[in-house]
Amino acid sequence: MDYFMKRDGETALHFAAEKGYIDITKCLIDQGCSPWVKSKQGHTPYDLLTISRYCPEEKKKEVMDFLKCSVSCGEGLWSRKVVCKSKGVKGVRGNNVIPDDSCRGNKPNITESCKKEECPPEDHFEWHLSPWGPCSQTCGDGSRSRYLRCKQIIGDKVQELSSNRMCFGLDKPDVAMVESCHLMPCPAAYIWLPQWHTRPWSQCSVTCGEGEQRRQVRCLNIRNEDAVGCEIDKRPAASQTCKLQPCKQKEVYRSPVCEDKYPWCHLVREHNVCRHHFYGSNCCKTCHGIAVKYRT
Repeated sequence: MDYFMKRDGETALHFAAEKGYIDITKCLIDQGCSPWVKSKQGHTPYDLLTISRYCPEEKKKEVMDFLKCSVSCGEGLWSRKVVCKSKGVKGVRGNNVIPDDSCRGNKPNITESCKKEECPPEDHFEWHLSPWGPCSQTCGDGSRSRYLRCKQIIGDKVQELSSNRMCFGLDKPDVAMVESCHLMPCPAAYIWLPQWHTRPWSQCSVTCGEGEQRRQVRCLNIRNEDAVGCEIDKRPAASQTCKLQPCKQKEVYRSPVCEDKYPWCHLVREHNVCRHHFYGSNCCKTCHGIAVKYRT
């Protein structure tokens, strides 16, 4: 009798008749097959025994869309999920997650950089160390000092503060505030002359606007005792101007209605006390002709 082979899509079939067998055709997907499965088919003069094997499932990569950026400003990362799944074949349910090495090719990236709008500058406080001041002596051995000041940092800008209160909870730099300084030797006769000595500058006298800083200036002898005889024209300045952030102006608003609230308001103008807050605001018609109120 004749021998023949039948193929049905994803399944390779092998028919056996009375006289023998033929070789099975390999699966087209990856040249492999599943275990043998026996079944009976048809009613012909010769009952045929069908021996079939399912071809392996095809694999596919499933790539999800990127999720939102990991940050709300500045630079961050997009992330997504990449898995290897079975595609399935006729008669076999697919879409199952399988190991990554079952899929062909390189695995797609699961992260990608993303950039949002620039973040606003951070506002914080920190200690700032001043430069060393001048040596306390003009010759020989002396000392010089420096100081720590609390400053506000806004982005790349440094804001002077009127006090160190905002830095009280921060660790101060562990550095020396006073050190010795050595200048050229003094002439023999000069060693015994008294010299001017200064202390560090005080804080500014105001919390905003323009104020004054002061420091102590003393004439001391070689034993650091108060003395006379220091050169007056070389006396260091004991005060200097300091400028902080501008002060907020008082807000002035005017009312369209101006009435005197008391019958004796004419006396206010006669006694020249309109500048007094109470009289000026309650006798506004007599004093100003319009109502003037002050808000701080």
